[in-house]
Amino acid sequence: MDPSERPWRISRNAPVRADAEGIFVPVVDLAGASIGDRVILSGPGGEDAREGVIAELTENSDQSFFRVELDQ
Repeated sequence: MDPSERPWRISRNAPVRADAEGIFVPVVDLAGASIGDRVILSGPGGEDAREGVIAELTENSDQSFFRVELDQ
């Protein structure tokens, strides 16, 4: 695998729900990532990892988020 194709990895404070279709991640947590990049998200223990793809960038008045569509 080309190093530029490696997935991003994020550890979160809370487990990633098994039934979640997607999740919003602050852009600052994925600095340098772009739409189409793969992301692996896991909870504090790392045993509940979920993987997905950055689908879009959303912005509000004070922060930007990537919406990650999680694999089923």
